[in-house]
Amino acid sequence: MVDPLLFFFISVTSIIVLFFIVEFIIYLFVFYSPHPRQISDKRYINLKENKGYEKLFIEMVTPLIKIPYEDVYITAFDKVRLHAKVYKNDSCKQVAILCHGYRASAYRDFAGIAKQFIDQQMSVILIDHRAHGKSGGHSLTFGVKEVKDVLNWIKYAKQTFGQNKSLILMGFSMGGATVLNCADKVDKDTLIIADSPYCYPREIISTSIESVHLPVSFFYPLVNTAAKIFAHADMNHLNAYEAIKHTQCKLLIIHGNKDSVVPHRLSQKLAETYPEKIQYELFEGADHGVSYLKDFARYQKLIQEFINGD
Repeated sequence: MVDPLLFFFISVTSIIVLFFIVEFIIYLFVFYSPHPRQISDKRYINLKENKGYEKLFIEMVTPLIKIPYEDVYITAFDKVRLHAKVYKNDSCKQVAILCHGYRASAYRDFAGIAKQFIDQQMSVILIDHRAHGKSGGHSLTFGVKEVKDVLNWIKYAKQTFGQNKSLILMGFSMGGATVLNCADKVDKDTLIIADSPYCYPREIISTSIESVHLPVSFFYPLVNTAAKIFAHADMNHLNAYEAIKHTQCKLLIIHGNKDSVVPHRLSQKLAETYPEKIQYELFEGADHGVSYLKDFARYQKLIQEFINGD
């Protein structure tokens, strides 16, 4: 006969071990990024959202790839090594920091607009988020740590190009959420552009759970616990509503109304909450990340007018 105390100990230990195995699997699926992680251009050309725009994307990204840049590395608050491609113009009046999306790259997300900024004599910083590209770290955190990283890139930009340069923060998807959540932490003359953003990590994680018909009330706590244990980040510690409430920055949000990854209702609700602060522009028929491919002339014009203050 098995000792009841031993049986209890084995049962509890088994439950704890199983719990940590489940949490680790969730972490690997949602937050972890292995080395190497240099994603081929072919993957981005063939994304399902790009369908029908492959030729246009190649036409946009090819000239950008050919422009010389400097590899720059800085150290994050938690000692992670961060990388960016920096296109320097010593006579620039504006500096643009571009923040790509979840498991993506700046070449993919800013294929058209980055070259436009460079052609306008801006200095441009195409960052690799932590756990992406040439940056260090293995855990991406949906903006929680990325906000602090962007603030470090702003510090680098000011030290490199001068305190008097005007700053443009532009982000796509996770990068969009990141720049929105920087709004209350930057100078009031900073221009912020977010393409297809969510507003806070809990929002997009819950939306993703709902999209596969699972109960959010059960699975979100598991996801957040995995983030806390293995990524050392709390998905509840970020909210663009609070950031924008306390900012004086001008903001432009662009979103496709057929976005299958980050539904446009998420950013639209934010814009409706702060109509006096946010210019909101919908692109009809655009899926996630293809507003600029759907109608680049309009996309380009909107951004240029926003920057010019028209």
